Amino acid sequence: MLGRDPERELASFVLPEAGQLAETGDRWRPFVLLDADGVEIEPVAAFFAELLACDKSAATIRSYGMDLLRWWRFLWGWGIAWDRAVRSDARDFSRWMQIANKPAPLHWRHRRDIQTETAPKPVPEKLPPGAPNPITGKTSPGPRYAPTTRAHCETVLRVFCDFRLSEGTGPILNPFPLDRSRRHGRAHAHHNPDERFRHPQMPLLFQWCRSGESSRLSPKLLREALQEVLASTNLTDSAGQPLDFSPHDFRRIFITDAIRSGLPPHIAQVIAGHTSINTTMGYNAIYPGEAIEAHRAFIARRRTLRPSEEYRTPTNEEWDAFLGHFERRELSIGICARAFGTPCIHEHACIRCSMLRPDPDQRHRLVEIRDNLIARITEAEQEGWLGEIEGLQVSLASAEEKLIQLDTEQVRQRQVIDLGTPSFSQIATRISTARGPSS
Repeated sequence: MLGRDPERELASFVLPEAGQLAETGDRWRPFVLLDADGVEIEPVAAFFAELLACDKSAATIRSYGMDLLRWWRFLWGWGIAWDRAVRSDARDFSRWMQIANKPAPLHWRHRRDIQTETAPKPVPEKLPPGAPNPITGKTSPGPRYAPTTRAHCETVLRVFCDFRLSEGTGPILNPFPLDRSRRHGRAHAHHNPDERFRHPQMPLLFQWCRSGESSRLSPKLLREALQEVLASTNLTDSAGQPLDFSPHDFRRIFITDAIRSGLPPHIAQVIAGHTSINTTMGYNAIYPGEAIEAHRAFIARRRTLRPSEEYRTPTNEEWDAFLGHFERRELSIGICARAFGTPCIHEHACIRCSMLRPDPDQRHRLVEIRDNLIARITEAEQEGWLGEIEGLQVSLASAEEKLIQLDTEQVRQRQVIDLGTPSFSQIATRISTARGPSS
């Protein structure tokens, strides 16, 4: 392509040891990829920053950096710029990893010997591939790159090229496209169900633009950024200790401010995703002063909603009607306790009404009414007045209930409650200090 020889002598190709992946000791930039002149490679630095924002660990950054260093060295060996790489270059890189032996870097002691002596010391002979290690018992790896290493390297380079394409830099086409058999298959069909994978985009509060799409910021990154901001403010609490906040504290602040601003608590419950309104109210901070002010405001609103006619002076007719209600409550066997302005629900059949409060002095009248009802029921049974018997029986049951009510009240009033007589030992004694007359 573009005058480039598609067939390269890959068997004799030696990967140059140019550049390095240097560890910085900074948790925000744990590793940097340097070229042969010791200058940081800017496209890789931006990619590392993206990985850190996605909550990738320093070990992941190192693993990705080793794959990128291998790819950069391959391109340097053939004199190709990283943003000019095409599909044939990626194909030759994958073929080279299949046939090439893994580089065996010398120990730092042997590197020092090479710098100080003319001949290096012999490297100890390694175990043959597949032979168990006599110390650890693990199988010795082969001299070539394992299939998992090659697959991981291609995946890292594919993600890196996609990231650069989303930024508008790098190759025009991704040199490491996805396998054709997996381009149009079911979503996540190849994915391990025990591992996490991307879900459809959700309405998240804290988002990060990653490869052209929005993804959530990890809780760990938010907590670390919040602690750094608090440390820079030098703010302290009432005890003089540095402030310590978590992202969850802002959830309490939001619910408190929303409810104080007039948002109904059940709406705040839906926004917060709580299943119980009690959980939402537990997040709301209520102070004593606010409770008093809210109660006063509630009373003021209720007073404004009441009709003003309730506070005017009643007329003489209204006052006479009010007093007449209490006068009309006097009955021959007691007092009617129905509310003012309400009609009689039993059409003045007071013996049946539960609002009748019988008078103990009129118990003989209730006895007469009961005896009369018994006589009328007997007469109705003799004459065959079956339609009247049922109503008389209802009145008889009510009269007997009123009599039981009177008897129970009289027994209660006559009952003597023994409060007990205190003994001499329970009485608080006093010692008199007055002296008698002297003889």
